[in-house]
Amino acid sequence: MTPGVGIAGGHNEVLFPGNRGCENFFTLLEQERLPMRLLDGRLTPESLEGLELLLLGGPRLDLEREEARAISDWVEAGGSLLITLDDVQPGQVLASLFDGLVYTQVGGEVGKPFAGWWLDPVQSDRPVRYEVPLEPGVPAGLQLQRSVIQWRRGAGAVCVFGRGWRLIGPIFSARFASWLVTLWRHRTAAEVARRRALPQRHRLLQGYPMAPQLRKDIDEDMLAHLENWLGLEEGRPCVVGVLPHPFCNPAVKGCGFCTFPQEAYRNTSAEQVAAEVARELMQGTRWGRLTNKPVEALYFGGGTANLTPPESFRALCRAARAALPLAEDAEVTLEGVPIYFSARKPSLLEVLREELPDKYYRISMGIQTFDDVQLARMGRTAIGGPVAVEKAVRAARDQGFSCSGDLLFNLPGQSRAQMLADVDRAIDLGLDQVCVYHLVLFEGLGTEWSRQPALLSALPSNTEACANWLAVRERLLEQGFIQTTLTNFERAKLQGTPRSFRYEPYGFSPETYDVFGFGPAALNIFDAQFGWLKTANPEGAGDYLAARARGRTAERMLLLGGWDKRLLYLTRKVALLGIDTAAYRSWCKTEIFDDFGRELTALLDAGLLAQVGERLELTPEGMFHGDTIAGTLAWRHVRSVQALDVVAPTRHRLSYDDALDASVYGSMG
Repeated sequence: MTPGVGIAGGHNEVLFPGNRGCENFFTLLEQERLPMRLLDGRLTPESLEGLELLLLGGPRLDLEREEARAISDWVEAGGSLLITLDDVQPGQVLASLFDGLVYTQVGGEVGKPFAGWWLDPVQSDRPVRYEVPLEPGVPAGLQLQRSVIQWRRGAGAVCVFGRGWRLIGPIFSARFASWLVTLWRHRTAAEVARRRALPQRHRLLQGYPMAPQLRKDIDEDMLAHLENWLGLEEGRPCVVGVLPHPFCNPAVKGCGFCTFPQEAYRNTSAEQVAAEVARELMQGTRWGRLTNKPVEALYFGGGTANLTPPESFRALCRAARAALPLAEDAEVTLEGVPIYFSARKPSLLEVLREELPDKYYRISMGIQTFDDVQLARMGRTAIGGPVAVEKAVRAARDQGFSCSGDLLFNLPGQSRAQMLADVDRAIDLGLDQVCVYHLVLFEGLGTEWSRQPALLSALPSNTEACANWLAVRERLLEQGFIQTTLTNFERAKLQGTPRSFRYEPYGFSPETYDVFGFGPAALNIFDAQFGWLKTANPEGAGDYLAARARGRTAERMLLLGGWDKRLLYLTRKVALLGIDTAAYRSWCKTEIFDDFGRELTALLDAGLLAQVGERLELTPEGMFHGDTIAGTLAWRHVRSVQALDVVAPTRHRLSYDDALDASVYGSMG
């Protein structure tokens, strides 16, 4: 079936091109680049042939029986039908289309379509009710309760909205129009299959939404006013990431594969940036101090953190000690490449112990592989070879540090036996935590390796890469490790002890922990009283220093409420291997299947999720396809926002959720 949309117009439809006030809706269809076919006469099997979508936009004349049969057969064969209802009794249209459809009215008098319709399709597969997002700038008390019902029928789907007149009008209706178009077009099973075939990028560390989706055109006057309305909840625990600088020094730029912000190392530049990060720490966050917010985990990472000049690192530790209320048993982590944990004097491990005493310490090493050929291709022979790894482990043990190591698998030309050999060697070294990452590499990615056809051709297919993941995971479980996140495995004996690793799982628990970051590319995700706020610092050293010189640190930000808040929660829980539906209900105040029923059903049907009691758990295969799961859950909302920006661009919009927009802009007059 070719992607095309038919616009029914032979029944005096309200929603039809050229009718006054319908511009937004059809602009959105054009933005989707769908060929539109106007169907002015009777609807027949021939007129519907080749269409993917059909709009029956508020018909004021009833359909003939032959037309109803043609539409019904078309849906059964795989079409997606959108019906909007206005000045007719819905039963006249719906009953003529689908025999056995029972409808009941909720609220208001019979025959008044604006009262809303609760449709109960019989002999259909899992009808889902979607609550319509609030309109921008309209107080919630003035908005009528609205919902859209969508259900499967045969190979196709039916989407019914009982107030088509809400699509008729100026920009007021753009938010809902964009949402409805996306829902109507959303063939969820096909979307899951499409995403599953793409490279799995494992981008969940950053969380929803990704940095490019955060608003960069920030109005300073608005932010200054907004600060008066935001505040931090005292006593709520948090984790803190400190990024001393974005510099590293492998022989190959970005080790060939790295997609994180990184620049070539220069000692004076590292000192300059680290000094500014220390000042940022002392000043606290833009939105308030971290006073009375116990810091449960502190992570020095980003770039190559253990490449920080020792005295600069000492100054950072002192700033952290002065500015952050570290919990008595806080976990403190230093990230870096193996060689600098043991070769530099004074050792940064010693500096940590001297400046942040009596904490639980660990190192996080980027090992990547123990294979000399692969390391040479990465330019890491001098900084991360097997000998350097062993020395780093000994140095950490001597200082009483726990040890964590990162391994890559599915490297170009790497056999499964070589992947398992890397895992076995990491275990034999006594690592307390082993983190395994599928290599992100495809043409157009922008890394050094992505420009080399020979390396691209040596990659496994997604099917092979997933099978390798299953083998690597099984080996770790067999050797007494417990999986705690999508990528992290720790020794079972650490579970329930103070040495159990905390920074990652706490960072994936927004219902309990705020996340604060300092330095280039740092992120903040925290509860700001009436909504959640996510901000991102500039990534490059020069941009970061320039922003600091202007008295501003955050470069991008987004207020998160409503749908954004729900997606923040869900994507964090994907990283933690499962979603507790009762916890979702408690935090989001809605039912998860009401909000994401079609997406979750498709993911369950695809075998990427499994329902176990009140939990939706990632299957082992779903763990490899975590990007697919998170992307599918977020796709409908993100697409509606992108469509909205076409028909109703709002400069300096600070939120994707217009209910929150209304509260913010309303409070500012």
